[in-house]
Formats: sequence, structure tokens, C-alpha cells
Amino acid sequence: MTKEIKDFVKNYWKYYLRLEEEFIHTLKYVEFSKDNYKTYSLEYLRLYLAVCSEIDVMGKVFAKKRNPNFDGSKANIQKWWYEIQTVHTANGLALNMQEVSFLDIESFKPWENYSIERYTNRKGAICYKLSTSINAQTPFWWTQYNKVKHERTQQKLEGGTNYNNANLKNLSRAFGALFILENTFLNEYAVTEDFSKIEKSHLFQN
Repeated sequence: MTKEIKDFVKNYWKYYLRLEEEFIHTLKYVEFSKDNYKTYSLEYLRLYLAVCSEIDVMGKVFAKKRNPNFDGSKANIQKWWYEIQTVHTANGLALNMQEVSFLDIESFKPWENYSIERYTNRKGAICYKLSTSINAQTPFWWTQYNKVKHERTQQKLEGGTNYNNANLKNLSRAFGALFILENTFLNEYAVTEDFSKIEKSHLFQN
């Protein structure tokens, strides 16, 4: 195993597995089931914030690996996604087409329809926006994460507050999205014999 992959496993993959372990621990209280997707809790809130924060960290790591000139100090999700959206996973699919299986509950594409294009504005600055060619959309679980993070007590039109967004469905989607980023990084840069030495996800496969 190369030093780079050893460091990646130590600094990122092991943390992902620890987050998974904490998520699995919540099974003592709430069954992983579509029937419970709207269930929200303080523990889900904590994990939701942690997982999405790690998505941002991992996205920047991946973008820097793809483009050594990438500056992640002020990069948002649109900037780092632009750098990695053309990466194809082991099965030949782009990240926004990658599907994961969440145990035996269901399969989904957490990055579906997310595509970013770069353009130069009137002042000559490089900017990023959702691709207009495919009617791209920001993943709903990421939008709701930001509402949980910044507007937690704000009332929603349908009732309740944004705190309710810290639910099982959004958390499972966020976990799946992080799994795709980290698993794809490993597939991209690790050699085949490395995989037998790396602990597998206990929640997802693709």
C-alpha cells in the first residue's frame, strides 16, 4: 500500500467508518426503514452536521488531487464539484450517476442531476453555477443540511422547523454521498491488492 493511500485511510476512511459505527448504534432506537425516514433526533442532527462537513473536506481533498492548482481555502461545493464531476467510478459511471445500496432498504443516487459549469462574469471573474444544459439541481439533502446548519429554528411552510430536516432519509443520503466520494478516491488511486487490507463499509455498496 502506498504512503498516500495509507495516509488517506488513516486520516479520512477510518473517520468515515467511525461515523458509520455511530450511525449503526442508533439502530438500538430507530430501525433503518423507509417507514422511519421522517424520524429526526438530536443524534441524527449531530451526525448530519458531521457527515456533511466531512463531505466538504473530502471534496476539497479529491479536487486538489485532480487539480494541483485547486485552492480549497475559499472553495464551496460548486467549486470542488466542478473539479471532480468528470471522474468516472470503477463501473464507468460519473459521480452523479453513481448508485449505492443502503443495506437491503433501497438503492439511490445521492449526487443525481448535480452538475456545475464554470463561466466568466462581466468583471472577468471566474464563477460557478448549476449546469443549464441538463437542468442540474443541488442535492436536496445538501440544501436541507445548510438549512439545519444556518436556519435550524426557522418555521417551514408545511409545519415544523428546519430541525426536522435532520432525519433518517437525509442522513442516509449524506452518508451515501460521502461513501461515493471516498470509495471512488480509493478506486482511483489505490492498487488492487490494497483493497484486501482496507475495511469495507458496513452500510453501503455499489
